[in-house]
Amino acid sequence: MPELKNLLCMLPLLYFAAINLIAAVTVACDKHISRLPRGSVRRVPERRFVAFAWLGGGLCTLLAMLLCHHKTKSHDGLLVRIALPTFLWIAAWLFWLSRT
Repeated sequence: MPELKNLLCMLPLLYFAAINLIAAVTVACDKHISRLPRGSVRRVPERRFVAFAWLGGGLCTLLAMLLCHHKTKSHDGLLVRIALPTFLWIAAWLFWLSRT
């Protein structure tokens, strides 16, 4: 039974790793699409980046945006809307880790 308990403890970590990976790939793909001729391919809406942040993928969304220099110059509001849920998730994780 200890193996099952260890597996159940790993599920949240696997979820957050997956959602962060998907978020980072989405940002990188949108940056690639932004370099194509205007209107040739549909861009990823900003609300999708915010949704990833609320789902727990904000850390890699922010890192990918900063590393790719994507939507960081004139989109300060977007960065704040992604940073807020990211800090909330980090606070929740720290609270959960302190209790276990």
